[in-house]
Amino acid sequence: MAATTTTTILKLQKVECETTVQFQIDDLKACFARGAPTRYSEHFGPGLRFGLWCINDGASASHLGLYLYTSADYPALTVSWTVAGRSPGGASVHPGKTMAYTFRSGEAIGWSRFVTAEQFHASDAMRADNALVLHATLRFAPVWPIVSRPTLDAVHRVVVGRSAPDVRYVAYKRRDANGRLSGRTVLYSSREAMEQGSEELRDLCDAGSKKLSASILKNGEEAKRTAFTDYRDDDSDFEDDAPDTDQEDFDMVDAQLHADSPPNSAVTERTFVSEDEPAIKAEPISAGRVPPPNTSPPFDGRTIVILGTASRTWEALLYWLYTGTIVFAPLASAGPAARAAAVAAHTTANPDRPAPVSCKAVYRLADAVRTFLPLRLEALKRRALDHLAAQLSMQTYLHELFSPFTARYDEVRRLEMLAVVKHWDALRGSAALKEKMVDVASGRLPHASHVLADLLLRTSIRDESENAAGK
Repeated sequence: MAATTTTTILKLQKVECETTVQFQIDDLKACFARGAPTRYSEHFGPGLRFGLWCINDGASASHLGLYLYTSADYPALTVSWTVAGRSPGGASVHPGKTMAYTFRSGEAIGWSRFVTAEQFHASDAMRADNALVLHATLRFAPVWPIVSRPTLDAVHRVVVGRSAPDVRYVAYKRRDANGRLSGRTVLYSSREAMEQGSEELRDLCDAGSKKLSASILKNGEEAKRTAFTDYRDDDSDFEDDAPDTDQEDFDMVDAQLHADSPPNSAVTERTFVSEDEPAIKAEPISAGRVPPPNTSPPFDGRTIVILGTASRTWEALLYWLYTGTIVFAPLASAGPAARAAAVAAHTTANPDRPAPVSCKAVYRLADAVRTFLPLRLEALKRRALDHLAAQLSMQTYLHELFSPFTARYDEVRRLEMLAVVKHWDALRGSAALKEKMVDVASGRLPHASHVLADLLLRTSIRDESENAAGK
């Protein structure tokens, strides 16, 4: 008789996650002036942000209060946190302070005298830099993805049948080298749930955004070419009809995306839209637009045709708006095989969730439609940018810095430029850099000429400073 084995489950005594945030306070001296405005950090984690107040009680010199805020839309949370002050160069200029507190929703607590005017004037570094970098480490029990209460209420009404999905999105999986769309995909959402982030989103459901709607061209009219015309935009979530392993994900001979009567729809106008500004075209339901019964259930609501972003990206955005969860794929520049393997592994393990998507495609989309949900989509942009930063390596620095995507966004360019300058000694003599310089000089990368000029200027100043310091 085979021996039996027993398994003992050990009870966890403590489970805790850690988050580190850092932000810089510029023009520090002005913060001590009477009537100075309150400054807030961006939101992070489960509805958290820091606020900096100038406090002048008349009995002593001004001092700065630093408070940790929680959102009324998020549940109670126990947090312990430590905040230390550093110079922009990284030197410690202010001792750290630590606090632990169990927050109710919408509370704020912190230190009323985090930095005093006396400390500012006594610190040569703070006065010289007139800036302070706050480095905070926060610990709290892991939480499920946070969704705001109004959204949870709206989703529950859908679950119990008091409300039904009333917005349908028609998007496309594939795009060929000429920009023709195929692979029609239908996605659904609840208008009420989507509107919880901003009432302005109602405009999208009602008539489409003027800023993002497709340009309808008359017969014989040609699309105006933009500055981004003759080269590819990498890391798109569009699938290729004929994948080329030597090329990047995204092929667009003309920077205007050409969709001529997308299949299975009654859109008859020739529509050109740019990947920078995904077209979101709202259409009333008509018999000609409703898909055959064997492809989709009957639907009585609003249909929005998405032409300028892949169906996979839009699906991930909708899922994130509902759940606060999004999974990014590795960068294409790190190797298409590794990227494909990571996507396949995640999809196999999670067949009922969106596939991992390009952080660059999500950043583009969030930037383009942030007018509707400014706070939530700025947070999504930040998450996408954080993933991009975490994926940068010696293998990918130059590819990313000289990409069309980087040339479009100042925030991305600054991040990648600093990384390349930091590793300049290792990159300056590389074959990859020489190749990029040749490509820019020959006109194959017209978007990157100002990037190269900025890089050479920054590195020459750095080299001159190092030479002067060595004399």
